[in-house]
Amino acid sequence: LGLLSGQRVLFAPEISGVFPELVSIAVNSSNLQAMEHRHFTQYLKQFIEILLWACPVTLYQTHLSPILEPVFEHAVYRLQMSWKPVLDSSNATNSTSLKALTSTGCDAAAIMAASGGEQWYTSYYTRGGLFVGDMQGVGVEAAVEKVRVELSRTFSDVLQSALALKGDWALVLANQAKEEQAMKKGD
Repeated sequence: LGLLSGQRVLFAPEISGVFPELVSIAVNSSNLQAMEHRHFTQYLKQFIEILLWACPVTLYQTHLSPILEPVFEHAVYRLQMSWKPVLDSSNATNSTSLKALTSTGCDAAAIMAASGGEQWYTSYYTRGGLFVGDMQGVGVEAAVEKVRVELSRTFSDVLQSALALKGDWALVLANQAKEEQAMKKGD
């Protein structure tokens, strides 16, 4: 998808008939929810950010809005759940909510996941949206912290791209501002 965006194939008139179907798959809530943080981070970096940079201004309403709204909404929810155990002072004594899902906790997690719903995703994202297998000790906590911070950093980068604070648009806007200041000084 990132390659299609970067080469502007997604914006070609020949694709306009299948674009709504592509959007429905790319922002399907069950697909977004099921991704581990590390995969969602790559989705943001390799598709959403490139889409923001490559989309022609005239297509913002038709091509960006249907994708960005559900993705940003989901990203905010994911970030809130991921940082909740760190920010919630009453939960500071419960360090199990800060640990990733390991092999020993799989049975309980599978039961909760089978029932689905909010409780599973809250637990999943609180644990860093990460399964670490048989990894133990400090490595588990470090892995959870790494994916939590990486998700936050990536979302921040995508927001900066959306607001033209980063990338080609930021450079264009900065150059325009410099030119305007130079013209005002010349007057």
